[in-house]
Amino acid sequence: MPATQLIRAIGMTTALAWVVTAPPAWAVKPTGSHAAEAALLRAEDALFAADVNHDVAAIERGFADEAIFVHANGMTQTKADYLAATRAAKFPIKSIDATDRVVRIFGTVGVVRGIKTLVVGDMHLSGTYLTVYVLRDGRWQMLDEQSSPALAGAGPAK
Repeated sequence: MPATQLIRAIGMTTALAWVVTAPPAWAVKPTGSHAAEAALLRAEDALFAADVNHDVAAIERGFADEAIFVHANGMTQTKADYLAATRAAKFPIKSIDATDRVVRIFGTVGVVRGIKTLVVGDMHLSGTYLTVYVLRDGRWQMLDEQSSPALAGAGPAK
């Protein structure tokens, strides 16, 4: 085999080996540092405090314009819907406690999942949640949240 064919064959074999052994895009590991994860949790805690304090301006800053919130009962709210409900005190949140939170950051996208317990009016609610955040203009904003009712003994995987 001539040297040029041998070099070409080695190159093709190396390229094929790389394609076969490279991790798929969905297997990419999180890129966040502990400092970035802590900053995201602080932003989430600030949103929780804004909900409890009915601070519409803080909620407006903390939600991305295209934010969607899907509640455990299936109700879906856009940012505008959520702000209107907060202004009207339609669902007066008295407290929010989040536990078992797991944070993953992929560049400018962060994901938090955990267990959330809320007191809303006279209701005591608990369930799991998953929230996607986006880092824009140096601050984390809630992009999407999905809540689910709590199941006995269930909690987020670590």
